[in-house]
This record gives sequence, structure tokens and C-alpha cells, in this order.
Amino acid sequence: MDRWDTWAGPEVGKPNVYVKQMLRNLGDKVGSPPCIRVGANSQDHGIIKPDVPVIDADFGPISDLVPFPEAKTVYIGRDFYALSGNFAQGTKLQISIWGINLKSNDIEETARQASLLAETFEPALNRLDSKVELEYVQIGNEPDFFYPNPRAFIEQWHLAATRIKDILRFGQPGAPKLQAPSLAGIKPCEWSLDAIFDQGLLEDDGSLISDISVHHYFASPRGARTGRPTSQPNKGDLMNKLTIRLLMSRFHRDIARAAEEGLTIMLGETNTYGLHGVPGVSNTAEAAIWMVDYALHCASIGLRRTHFHHGVGFDYNLIQPISGIDDGTGKADRPHVLPSYYGAIVVNEAIGSTGPTSISEVYCNRPTLSAYAIWNDQDEMVRLVVINSAVYLKDSAGTRPHEPIHLAGIGERRPVVKRLSTPFTDASTGITWAGGHYEDPSGEFTIDIDSRDQGQETLTDDWLSLPASEVAILYF
Repeated sequence: MDRWDTWAGPEVGKPNVYVKQMLRNLGDKVGSPPCIRVGANSQDHGIIKPDVPVIDADFGPISDLVPFPEAKTVYIGRDFYALSGNFAQGTKLQISIWGINLKSNDIEETARQASLLAETFEPALNRLDSKVELEYVQIGNEPDFFYPNPRAFIEQWHLAATRIKDILRFGQPGAPKLQAPSLAGIKPCEWSLDAIFDQGLLEDDGSLISDISVHHYFASPRGARTGRPTSQPNKGDLMNKLTIRLLMSRFHRDIARAAEEGLTIMLGETNTYGLHGVPGVSNTAEAAIWMVDYALHCASIGLRRTHFHHGVGFDYNLIQPISGIDDGTGKADRPHVLPSYYGAIVVNEAIGSTGPTSISEVYCNRPTLSAYAIWNDQDEMVRLVVINSAVYLKDSAGTRPHEPIHLAGIGERRPVVKRLSTPFTDASTGITWAGGHYEDPSGEFTIDIDSRDQGQETLTDDWLSLPASEVAILYF
């Protein structure tokens, strides 16, 4: 949130055209723009300052290691929330989640932010495009970092919720919904959903909560651009099939408890390695492969949505929104795409835009092979995603391994195949989807092969060959 105007554009009506195009690409795959969550650590550093037009911020010291430090204080100006309107995508509904300050323990500051937020999104005032909607409001971010125990957090959270519930009209038709508790997950026993629910989060005004948000990073702390000690993970650790499932198993009970309370649950913040990612992993093809398996696995176990954390210059971004960022991809001269963007494109392509779908993981007994079936509302399998997470590095000896996959049960059907192709596991460039790429400065999809086949192939039998560190979608 501390560089919100970098992503949204400097003022209302002047969007960041590149960011908007990259979001449009993702939205076109599923029929609606991605939901944008604005908040994270900096929401608890926010202070309303009416004499500021949009935003001002006090940042930490800049260094070669940390060229884009997080803000210590974010001054929220008159049009700060109104920049949401810059993401409007024509006739499609653009929804957003906004976080407001709890950490300051200043209830009146929380109320001032809620008031400006409510005013900004009030339809009668016409400050925003009618297709821009405030879906959720979060009070505080990752309270398990700054409250000594759940009871202290719950007490302060209830005071804030009671103060702002009428301002934002929680529970009323057409009003935003309340989302909580945005846990970091650093103390999973003491701060489990069972623990905070049993200690009273959902009581009184907590009954207005309609959705649960929890956070997760693959491993933390490992971010290499924070000035803190870090260890370099092995190539292949991030996209390791078993590790992904082992780490996500900790959410099975949270998902079940949320369902018992009649609440949906999502990953409100997630990405590869905590503290902004690890260069050489988070900004390589491995992150794209991880993205596909991780996001689809989250969906298959009941997490309704995944929000991937971004910041200007972070190594685990899907995109860099401005020029001047040297992230190891050799594209500092322009805003640009990072490898994990291709993974997100594949995920959205798998979800599709033709109607309601559901997802289930297909059992594979091979340690580097994963698969997910996508079903329509008639219980017909319409797409199959197959992931080969075997490692193939730039300095690997020999030819690239291929996994032969027998598609038992497809009968005479011959699906069309599109592929996410990578030069190597540790490549930061050269990645393609369906024979094309998103490297053009416009952000639009570009095909460099014969446009007659658009990077598609049709299987001639019931066998699929999938190279190491690649993904395929089969369309039935």
C-alpha cells in the first residue's frame, strides 16, 4: 500500500497503463478482473492527512540490497482510496479489498480511514466508476506479529469493529463485507482459528465477519533483499510436490472450522519465500511451475481465493510496474513481466470463462508429476492440467528429461494441448505460453510462431510427453 500510486497511477483518471493491461490479460481468461487487495504491513502504518492530495510516505533507507524499502509511515490523502477507480475494466466489475489501521491502537484513526473509504465508494457521490466495488474491509494486518496473545487482539479488534460498523454499514445490502483476522501464521497453535474463535472473535460485532483471511509463505524468513540473514534454497525446493502439500496440510483444520461456522476462507496474502522473495528462485521459471501447482492445490482443498503479495521491486512479483528495477531479468529499461506471471496465466486459463467450474486433484504416484481436473457444472471434465516439476538446470548434463504420461480413460477423445514452456528451471527469461509471450512493452500477448496453430497441438493417441519443468493444459 505504501507505493499504491505506482501501481494504480499517480492520480485519479491517470492509470498505470501497463499494470492495467497485465491485469486485463489475467481477467480475460476467467471473464472478470482480478480482485485487488490493498493493505498488508503498510495498512497499519497508515494515517489520514487531508492536506495531502493522494499519498505521501516516509521510507526506510535505500541501499543496493534494498532499493525499494517499505514505508515507516503512509500518509493517506484525499484521493488515496479513489485511485481504485483507475482499475475499472469497461463493463466488467472490478472488486477490491482494503485494509485499515489497527496496530496504532487509535480507534479514531481507524474510524477516519473507514469514513474516507466509505465516502470514496459511496455510489451517490460518483467518485468512482460504477463498475468498481469495495468487496471487503480488513481491520489490521497480521496481528499475531504485534499483539501478545489472541485475547489482546480480539479485544482491540472488537473496539474497532464496533466503532466503524455503522460508518461502513456492515451487514446491510450493497455494503462491503468484513474480513478477518489476516493471520501471519507464525504461531499456528496459539493463533489457530480454533483458538481465536473459541476466545470470542465471532461474538458480538464479530458476527458481521463473512470471510476468513489467513496468510502463508513457502518459507520465512528467507527474503534476500531485506538485509536480514538468509539461506539460499536448493533449486527445485520451491516447486517440490511433496513440500507444497505438506505445508498446505496445516490449513485443513482451519478450512474445516471456517466451514463449521458458515464462513468462506481464502489466502489473503501469499507468495514464494517470505520477505519479498529470493533472487534466483522467486524470479525464475521455477516460480511459474510452483504458481500453477500451488494455486490449483489451494483451490482443490477449499481455499476460495489466493492473493499474491506484491511490492515495487520485489523478487516474487508477477510484474514490475515501472522501469528502473533491476531484478535479474535484464529488463530494467521498462515495466516488465516476471516468470510467475506465466504461471498465473495458466491457472486462470485452467479455471476458464465459460461458466462455473470445480477442481479436483488427480492422484499421481510419481514424485514430480501433478495433475488437476477441471469440471463444468454438468460434472464433465473439460480441462486437465499436468505439471512436471522435475528440475532441469542451465548447467544440467545430457538431454532434457521427458515424462511419458498415459491418459487412461480418455477413450477416443483427442484433446488439444497448450504448454507452458521454459528453457530451464532457473531461467528468468524465455518462458512461453501456448507458443507466445507477454514480453512486449504493451503487455499484450504476442505469438512468434505460425499463427495458424496458435501454439496448440492435438494428441494423436492417449499418451502425453511432458518435459521437465513444464506444464500442459489438455482441453476436452
